[in-house]
Amino acid sequence: MQSIFEYLKFPILYTLLIITLSSPFFAIAIWRVPSANRKLITLVALFLFIDCILAHLPSEIFISPYGLLWQGKLLQILWPILFVLVYRQISFSDIGMTMRINTGSLRPMFLMTLVVLLILVALIALGSRMPANIEYLFFMMIMPGLSEELIYRGVFQALLNRSFGKTWTLWGAQVGSGLILTALIFGFGHLLIINKVGDIHFQISPWFFCWGFVLGWIRERSGSLLPCVIVHGLIDSSLVVGGYLWR
Repeated sequence: MQSIFEYLKFPILYTLLIITLSSPFFAIAIWRVPSANRKLITLVALFLFIDCILAHLPSEIFISPYGLLWQGKLLQILWPILFVLVYRQISFSDIGMTMRINTGSLRPMFLMTLVVLLILVALIALGSRMPANIEYLFFMMIMPGLSEELIYRGVFQALLNRSFGKTWTLWGAQVGSGLILTALIFGFGHLLIINKVGDIHFQISPWFFCWGFVLGWIRERSGSLLPCVIVHGLIDSSLVVGGYLWR
């Protein structure tokens, strides 16, 4: 029992901190939309906790010499699919699992992606790089994009859109509080670092919030997760390529 508690300590702490950091923004969203479906908001918190548990289970499939979480990412890809199969009120189309791209979305998505890549080049030049090896490149090109887009822009954004609706038009996309809240959870989740002994570190950087917002907008503008997965993989793999070019 003690070992189970020790294992769950990190997911519990991680989830509570992200919920605490995000709670003022959720409170504002709920205040603006009193009829918000609180059951779906609770589901987001529950799945954030479950996702953290699955991501950090002891690896039994493949142990990477670089500490890459292949097993965790695979489980993060599988649970959103299982959720849709079980929870029939949300469809695969609702979470963006479709090859159909909205008409007229390619050009604005390309311009938005170009701006993000230009910012990324500047960050790489300033030192934001990853180890330059084949395993890192292959992992970053595929796994985070698939898993995180299914979770954040897929399940979370779909549930929060159902909760708060989409009441604004932003550069041709119908958006709402769900996009902003998902970007905040995504940003806090990437900036919050908790080591094995429980020390908490928080990086101060707007990059992940902006990145999460752009990916959320691409999801709404295109109507599909496919462009999000491609852009996410392009950004992550660029950090590895940057590590090779600037080593």
